[in-house]
Order: sequence, then C-alpha cells, then structure tokens
Amino acid sequence: AIVAMTQRHYLKLNEFEPGLLFNGFKLAELYLRRAYEESGIEHVEIGGNYLYPAGASIVHPHIQVIASHGAHSLIKLYTRAGKAYHKKRLKNFWEDLINQEKELRERYIGRLGSTEWFTPFAPIHEDEVDGIVWGKSNFLEFDDDDWRSLAEGISRVLKAYHDKGFSCFNFAIYSGPLGKRLDYLWAGVKIVSRSSVQTYPVNDVWYSSGLLLDGFVVEPPEEVAKTMRPYFA
Repeated sequence: AIVAMTQRHYLKLNEFEPGLLFNGFKLAELYLRRAYEESGIEHVEIGGNYLYPAGASIVHPHIQVIASHGAHSLIKLYTRAGKAYHKKRLKNFWEDLINQEKELRERYIGRLGSTEWFTPFAPIHEDEVDGIVWGKSNFLEFDDDDWRSLAEGISRVLKAYHDKGFSCFNFAIYSGPLGKRLDYLWAGVKIVSRSSVQTYPVNDVWYSSGLLLDGFVVEPPEEVAKTMRPYFA
C-alpha cells in the first residue's frame, strides 16, 4: 500500500513535521491491521524513499506499507540473534544495548516518549540513526504514543539532515510477526541520508555495499550522534 502524506508535491527535509508523519503512520497501521484481520498476514514493514537518489519513482512525499508471507533478511537476523542472546543470558538484547550505550555516552542520542535513539556501532549507510520502541515486538502492540514518538524522532533526524545540506533519505520501520509477542525482539526504525538532488547526480552505492554487503560511511557514528543530540534535547 502507498500512503500519500500531504497534498504538497515537494517538502524540504525540515518540513516533515511530526504531525504529518504521525498521520501517515496511523493510516499505515489501519492498513496493516486490516491485512492481518482479513488474511492473517504476519510480516509487514513500513518504509520511505524520498526523491530519486533514494530510490523513489515519484517526488510526492509518501510511505510504503509492505505486507508479505516472509520476513525481510534483517528481521530474520535480528530474530535469530535476539533469540540466541535471550536463551544464553535470559535478557533482551535491545534493553542491554540501550543501557550499555547510555553508559558509554558515545553513540546514544536520547529518549523520546516510548522510543530510544542512537547511532549503530556498525552503520549500514551514511548518517544512520536507529530508534527502538521500548518493550514492543510488533506493530499490533503499538499505541498512539509509540507512533507519535517515532514520528517525532524521524522529524528531528530529518531536520538535522536538512541542516547538513541533504535533501534525500530512506527509512524503514520494522516489526516482528504481527500478533506474536516475542520477548527477544523489539520493533524499531532505521533512517539514513542519501546523496542530494543535484545537477550532476552522484551514486552513493558501490560494489562494497551493493554486492559485498559491507557498509561504508565517511563520518563515524560517534560524530553523527554528536550532531543529532542537540535536535533531541
């Protein structure tokens, strides 16, 4: 499903206000709940590609709701690793990770409502910021505060991207299987900047990341976290 978030055909990144994103997420929730009720489908992700350098086929701000019979590769990885961690330590990996990042104060950004925000130790792409919805493993467990917290966090990250001169981004909100409470997996979001729209486009995907699955970034995650913290203050 495609959710058009506004009647405006173009937004600067500092114009993606929390209310706009929240309304889009609530429409996405309406669709995924109906899909679950009518077909029992379990695997749903919500994502966005803004402008053509980020993979968008249209300019108009929109998000995608993808329902499928199988989980995406990253979710499978998180599920396997989280289950193994929980079995070995009897603890949730995400809770331990957030607590550790808070102690280190290197990559932790801040808390917004029910969400925790940080930069990952090994980012997939430039300026990656991750968010975790505390204690929620799938979208059916979300309440309005969870969606509102995600919208607020994404909006703040996009404002930071705008101030750094970017115009494009990707984000993905992921979830465990709908209707199944998993103690070892928490839902969350990943958001990255992409090459800006310019007269002579520059492709920011090369063989290392595109074929060898090796993330490459110019700015260390610790520096990205420093940039983001004032926006979450």
